[in-house]
Amino acid sequence: MFRFRSIRLKEEALRSHRVSNALQTVLLFGGMLGFLGLLGFLIAGFPGVLWALVFGLASFYVPSSMLNAFVVNVTGVPAIGVTDGLLRSLDTRQLAAVLAHGIGHIRNRDLAVMGLAGLGRGIPPPVFRERDSG
Repeated sequence: MFRFRSIRLKEEALRSHRVSNALQTVLLFGGMLGFLGLLGFLIAGFPGVLWALVFGLASFYVPSSMLNAFVVNVTGVPAIGVTDGLLRSLDTRQLAAVLAHGIGHIRNRDLAVMGLAGLGRGIPPPVFRERDSG
């Protein structure tokens, strides 16, 4: 049977990992903002860039190998979430299409419709009983 051993990193190696992780996070977030600005420009020109970057469209980076993108509404501010697996596997055009799809959901107010549909899940279905014929 295989056993895992705990390995302690030296302080210098640990500091190096922390710096590289912070740099990777900043670069990924900057890239996502750049893609978002590009999408805003493609959809509505320069006012679209302003809308996308300034007026509250947030983005989330999810460190997961799954290929997934999603749109959420956090305290009234719509946001697009993208996983690391999706960022690594799609090229620029494909990623722009995925983000444009998410922006389309936000623009069409699909989040409100899905919120209403979600309310229906909490209501139990009516219980039908067969009546005895005798």
